[in-house]
Amino acid sequence: MNLKITAILVTVTLLLSACGDAEKQVADQPKQQNPDTSKVLVTINDQIITEDDLASAIVRTVGDYAALQLDEAGRKKVLESLVMGKTMAMTQAATLDADQLTELARNVNAYRQELLTKQYLKDNISPQPVSGAMVKTYYQQHPERFGGKTVRHYEIVKGLVKLNSKPKDVLVEQLGEFKSASQWKSKVQHLKRSGSQLQYAKGAADADLLDKKFAQVVNSLAEQQVSPIYFFDGYPLVIRVTKIVTTPPKPLSEVSSDIRKTLLPVQLKKAIQQAAAGLSQTFKVEYQGNNE
Repeated sequence: MNLKITAILVTVTLLLSACGDAEKQVADQPKQQNPDTSKVLVTINDQIITEDDLASAIVRTVGDYAALQLDEAGRKKVLESLVMGKTMAMTQAATLDADQLTELARNVNAYRQELLTKQYLKDNISPQPVSGAMVKTYYQQHPERFGGKTVRHYEIVKGLVKLNSKPKDVLVEQLGEFKSASQWKSKVQHLKRSGSQLQYAKGAADADLLDKKFAQVVNSLAEQQVSPIYFFDGYPLVIRVTKIVTTPPKPLSEVSSDIRKTLLPVQLKKAIQQAAAGLSQTFKVEYQGNNE
């Protein structure tokens, strides 16, 4: 094994050893019903490392498949790593005060609970499979997630004087003329030559990319429909949608597998919630103070 693998082994065994020492500090920990009776490989003061400890460390470090192929030299490396981790953990534990030991025990207990919870979920939770109808419904409700979108092309004429300014009434009157005008850009150029403070612009975008207030106005307009005069940040303007282009989403057959992957966690969450509801009837849970 190279130095990198040895470093990983040390890190893993440090964690395992630290957890083993800290578990002794957990007052409400249930007594071990099946103590390790496997062959003792190493004794370190009053601590031991057994055959089962080594087997577990090997699997956690290199995985089930690699564990089956690990030779004696590799097993020895893991055992040496376990010894190193155990001695370091014991040395460090001896330096901890009562508060630090309590905090360590609390973390170990939380980790133990996490492992038990994962095992409970593995043994007891069976989420309902994602059906074809669920996939189809999700596809129909979220076409934008699969390339489907509607782009509105629009043009704007904006007054360059704010609401509370004196020329405001003149600008509002001029903007009203665009209700029946066909060539907005030409009309703006004509009015600007007469001194009008107007600006013409055009654009095209998916509604999701627009300012929320502006998008609300644009989405309310049909093709070639002109909006009433709106004020944005105090400036008056009118909007006309010139063209609406709708792009269909990718075919359902191309995205159904992705939808299933998206819905699987949803089904799992539902199954967990159902299990939790059932367990809540079994245990007496009392929240203290303002924690309810």
